[in-house]
Amino acid sequence: CSLVGSEMCIRDRLNLCCLSPRFSIRRTQHPPEGIPVKPTTFSKSRKLRKKKKDQRHRSLQLESLEDRRLLTFDTPVVNVPGQGFDQANPVNPADHVGAAGLQFYLQAVNSSAAPGGSSVQIYNKSDGSPVGVPFAMSSLASTGSACSFGLGDPQIEYDQLANRWVLMEFMDDSESTPDNPGFANGDPNNGLCFYVSQSSNPNPQAGGAWNSYSFFTQAFPDYPKLGIWNDAYYVGTNETGPDPGAYAFDRTNMLQGLAARPFQRFSALPLPNAGFQVVSPANINGTTLPPTGSGQYFARHLDDEYHGINLDPFNDFIEIFEYNVDFDTPANSNFNLVQRVPIDDFDTDLCGGTGAIVA
Repeated sequence: CSLVGSEMCIRDRLNLCCLSPRFSIRRTQHPPEGIPVKPTTFSKSRKLRKKKKDQRHRSLQLESLEDRRLLTFDTPVVNVPGQGFDQANPVNPADHVGAAGLQFYLQAVNSSAAPGGSSVQIYNKSDGSPVGVPFAMSSLASTGSACSFGLGDPQIEYDQLANRWVLMEFMDDSESTPDNPGFANGDPNNGLCFYVSQSSNPNPQAGGAWNSYSFFTQAFPDYPKLGIWNDAYYVGTNETGPDPGAYAFDRTNMLQGLAARPFQRFSALPLPNAGFQVVSPANINGTTLPPTGSGQYFARHLDDEYHGINLDPFNDFIEIFEYNVDFDTPANSNFNLVQRVPIDDFDTDLCGGTGAIVA
């Protein structure tokens, strides 16, 4: 998914669903064949950097009116309100996410309403009508387990290869439950909760059953990002203490409702001057599938000036990592940086690097 203005958009084959907090299903309007669309680019002022190292200047080169016309969409096929910010049980940020399958669109937001964690609503993809009422992701877990105390940061993906749904959130680390291996020591519930639908029916209020899995991690797996691949479910996390986490979970057994083999974990070298960082996994969408035997790919941006790695004064980079997993022989698994793709220079240091939002 990607941010477009103030809207979160999730692309599914020919459809584009936008949440803000309404969601829309639109048909894309492609530019005529042979007419290129000029991308938005950023440029740096070199003289300003020479005068004062810590000051930077960026100028935005807007596309032409013709380019804008080519990038517009036609009338939405479906446009209905989704779950918005829960005023009665507010959690900030709300972390709206969603995914479209063949029949349904599933949306999740953070909520503090009992039992807490992530609130999920199902919609009919054909007309946007709600299917049942919102349900808590943690309600799919066994009572008293770590995952029955979900905390949020939801992820939703449609596994198109199996026609199943995959939900994920992190555990509440203020709790410690008997299923936690460190329960006797009072260790907090650091970990991820997965829910994999047993069929294409995701509605637990109408016979849709789910397989529940809890995975305990060595540190709190903040800001988890989920990617579907043919050999595993992959997750990138921002973890305090260890380097940025890159996980592989046993998709084969989870789809069958069997005990999952131990997850594989690697990490990317942390980037300097960045306390919050995630390496995000790729996700299968559309009809072109990865080649047989292809590894999974993770990516992150690298602003070499901001991170103090002076690789190139005229470009920044997208780092690509390849993940090959072997659940039967974990020693064969590996995770390596395979490419550093140069892109137009950009500035990570928004709002002074404080994370503050300018209205």
